[in-house]
Amino acid sequence: MKNSSLKELWTNYFSNNYAYREWFFQKLGFAILIFALTYVIVFNYEVVPLPESICLLIDCTLLLKYPNLVLLAVCGLLALYVSEKWMPVTLSALSVLIFLLCVIPDSNGHLLWVEVLFTIPIAQLLAYLLYPKNAEGLAKSRVQFSVAAIAAVYVLSGTTKLQDSHFTWVAQTQNLPVHVLKASFNMAHSHLKGFSLSDTQWAQTVANWMLAHPNLLMFLTAFALCIELFAFLAVIGKRFALGYGFLLLLLHAGVRLAMSIVLPFIVVAMLVYYINIFYFMWLVLYSFTVGLKKMAPG
Repeated sequence: MKNSSLKELWTNYFSNNYAYREWFFQKLGFAILIFALTYVIVFNYEVVPLPESICLLIDCTLLLKYPNLVLLAVCGLLALYVSEKWMPVTLSALSVLIFLLCVIPDSNGHLLWVEVLFTIPIAQLLAYLLYPKNAEGLAKSRVQFSVAAIAAVYVLSGTTKLQDSHFTWVAQTQNLPVHVLKASFNMAHSHLKGFSLSDTQWAQTVANWMLAHPNLLMFLTAFALCIELFAFLAVIGKRFALGYGFLLLLLHAGVRLAMSIVLPFIVVAMLVYYINIFYFMWLVLYSFTVGLKKMAPG
């Protein structure tokens, strides 16, 4: 591509244009995420001791008895998905299979917050059903419907905090140091080998900082809550989603710094559909390659 087309690529990335190349990288990113999810679940769980949701009606352990077969089936569906083949059928099958996989951690008492992943193909399926012959409408809706599915998780998280605290979440910041220490002790204690109080030293430092800066802590807590509650603004358009993606990155970085809590599947899903991280990385690499060619003699 010429230099002008490179400029156009960057312009489109920061615009509300929904190019197919960008959609391809989002599909690729989601495929990698689902492959990782499948691998983690089928090769790390063996039983379903506390059946939840659909596992109350069917035997979800069947997925765990044949891990290689399940992984092969997922890979086949993801290959069809990335290559844009039979999308309504492919997305329907992916939704069902991902839903079954997502229930397994919950049925083992592990809250991984991965349920959002099965709502993404459902959202995309809705786009393909609503705009089968409208290329422009489909290009936008399959991305923004996915953004909406992820935004719902953040909004639900924010409203749950308000509901559980009877709308006094920000005013209860004096309790946050206790939650920080509790989370740290729980995580350290779960590592049975080599557990020591030194493993919670960072949490104690954070808790002390919180106690020493109550007003700043209240401001940061209110800011984080607003980010969650207004996550639906990302649905307005691609440019809004991109900007909001960086706000959500700040939110996750703060939670990781304060409480050592990481939600990798949610974070990656957000990066794929809000920031289009894989396309961004390709764009940076491509720009670097073009720059080197321009610098080369002859």
